[in-house]
Amino acid sequence: MYKDTFIKSWKDLKNNPILLLPDTVMFLLNMALGIFFLKSSGILGLATDPAILSKEISAIAPVIKLFLKENLLKLIISFAVFILTSFLVGSGLVAMKLGMMKDLLEKQELSFKKMLTNGRYVGQVISMKMIMFIIGAVTFLFVIGAGIILSAFLLKGYGVLVTALFLPVLIILLQLFLLFRYQVMFLEKKHTITAVKESFEYFLKNKKHVFIVWLIAIAMAFITAPIGAFLGLTDQTKVSMMIVLFYILRSVIGVVIGVWSDMFKFRTYKLKL
Repeated sequence: MYKDTFIKSWKDLKNNPILLLPDTVMFLLNMALGIFFLKSSGILGLATDPAILSKEISAIAPVIKLFLKENLLKLIISFAVFILTSFLVGSGLVAMKLGMMKDLLEKQELSFKKMLTNGRYVGQVISMKMIMFIIGAVTFLFVIGAGIILSAFLLKGYGVLVTALFLPVLIILLQLFLLFRYQVMFLEKKHTITAVKESFEYFLKNKKHVFIVWLIAIAMAFITAPIGAFLGLTDQTKVSMMIVLFYILRSVIGVVIGVWSDMFKFRTYKLKL
């Protein structure tokens, strides 16, 4: 079952390359916004100044401190513009992508016009992202609070250790609980909060299925790890064409796998309807 769906999901991308368009646009937009932020905030000029690059780290620290002090407002405004634009446009592009995947499973023909039409789901995607932020914030505060309480009753080191071990487990559980939230929202045409609730229920009824789908998606995501390791070992202080090419390669592979992962979730969810 999973093998056939795995192959079918790749064929979906091959036969419908338009599915890759929203994430590709988002990648290019983030690069453009990132460059705009670095340039408008003055960070790019600071980072490429030969006079500064030739200095030792101890000598650069005061320069950076002075730069932050003099450009704090500009940095905040530039970063806010970057985040807001990326969030709003990104949500619209996610809506287009997921809407097309829903259309594909409903055997509708995909087109550029159809993709743009699916932008109408942007409100639902934004609502889902806000709910995910709230869940993430509450989870983080809960873990921190638990760590503080444990540290008060146990040795401080034990409290930190328990918290450090508990956080990854909780994150994985949340990923499993919420794995099919978008699929429920789009395929079942559910309200955002209802989609989150039903994603929890879906997991409770299909624990093994959800875990296998999550495991396959995670395993595929690690394909870019060797490229990331290469970039980490490369001398980042010397900007070379090879580093740029490998970064672009990793990003392109990441986009393809990300889109495939969403399509795979749609198809595997459909199997259990």
